[in-house]
Amino acid sequence: MSSVSNSYIKQVLKQVKFIVDHRSIKRELNSHIQDLIDEHQWQDLSEDELNLKILEEMGNPIDLGQSLNQVHKPILGYIWVVSRSMFIIILCFTLNNLYQTIVGTSLIKKSSSDVNLDVRQVVKAVGELKKTDYSNKQFKDWDIHVVKELAYSKIIFERIILLDDNNMLLLYRSERKFDLFNRYNNLFMYNSLKLKTETGIQYVQDMNVQMWMNDLMISYFVDVPYDSKELTFNFNQVSESFNFIVKGSENEQEN
Repeated sequence: MSSVSNSYIKQVLKQVKFIVDHRSIKRELNSHIQDLIDEHQWQDLSEDELNLKILEEMGNPIDLGQSLNQVHKPILGYIWVVSRSMFIIILCFTLNNLYQTIVGTSLIKKSSSDVNLDVRQVVKAVGELKKTDYSNKQFKDWDIHVVKELAYSKIIFERIILLDDNNMLLLYRSERKFDLFNRYNNLFMYNSLKLKTETGIQYVQDMNVQMWMNDLMISYFVDVPYDSKELTFNFNQVSESFNFIVKGSENEQEN
């Protein structure tokens, strides 16, 4: 491509304000000029004559550039560029959140299976956290599996362990639901969960004894009678609430 052709293209592009389209316009002009060169190369023309003839057929570069500028409007063009960029960002963000949700949920399901859960080890681990020997602790194991669906997550209560020192362990896990903005990326510890026995007395969690084990969350309730037969759980926040009742006669396992 001659310097004359390059100069012509530059004059055209100066009239087009939407810079993003300059590359494609330049590519089209180069292609059109090359077609004209191929068309006239059989004629016995000098280089200057060939350039002059091509420029005549291409037309005034300023007029052509102004016409192209009407087609490639900067406002619409930049709106399109921004919209495409936002779409790509949202798509990547969505796929990443979906991947994290699928992987996180599958890992939790795999690692926290009741089949592989050693309740005695759970009791012992809590004892170590309390700096108390729980290796020979007597307990009652209630295998419950209660599922509660919330807006952005699902909580599965797996077991209740009543200890003979009148305290209780609640084992549960949480599975994230897909959420575009990933508002609930971390697993949620239900510290506001309230507990009542069949006597109507309310018991609270010990915030100093909360732990994770095998991807299960373990909450420690203080002074819950070892001989409790029925437990009522209640959770109530601004946007989320649930309750359920568990009876020992239906769920208790020998230890």
